[in-house]
Amino acid sequence: MPDIPSPDPRERILDAAERAFAGQGLAGARVAAIAADAGVNKAMLYYYFGSKERLFDAVLGRVATAIEGLVQASFQSAELAPELRIRAFMEGYRTLILTNPTVVRVVVWDVLDGGHHLIRVASKVFQKVIPPIWQACLEGQAAGTIRRDIDSRFILPTLVAPYLLFAIASGFVGENLGLSIEAVGASFQHTALTLSLEGLLARKETP
Repeated sequence: MPDIPSPDPRERILDAAERAFAGQGLAGARVAAIAADAGVNKAMLYYYFGSKERLFDAVLGRVATAIEGLVQASFQSAELAPELRIRAFMEGYRTLILTNPTVVRVVVWDVLDGGHHLIRVASKVFQKVIPPIWQACLEGQAAGTIRRDIDSRFILPTLVAPYLLFAIASGFVGENLGLSIEAVGASFQHTALTLSLEGLLARKETP
């Protein structure tokens, strides 16, 4: 995830693996190429991770841990209005996606392959992520600031799904708009965030 190479060989392996998995997926990536990119030998890679599958899990694990950190930072203040807590999380999530595009591609590779690794790695983290978002939604519904017709259990997947969809369809979108992916990326992220968050809010009654 970081742009500056880490002196820690384990982190260098994870960075190289993220690049390889983003480009070729789990099946296409080669351990020898990952090790060479990280500046280590295959023996060291296997020493840290044991197998290519576990290395893939570790790459996804960094994403899950980053999302868990966003939740802790966004929902630690109960004094903040619930809709603002959700907004803080989504703005952090948007930044994470914008600054780590290879992470999204790794996730998408696994989702297209059935999501088995993502489910296994992220399940424990999601148990920590979902309740604060769920609670904030329930509080907002009780206060009348979040729409009551929304099922709070599905807030998280509904908010994050557009970003994964864009990662899958970004080439198609850019080509049809006549723009580069870099040119449309930030605008899409802003639009998805605005539509998602505004869709959560309860409509104010007009006199």
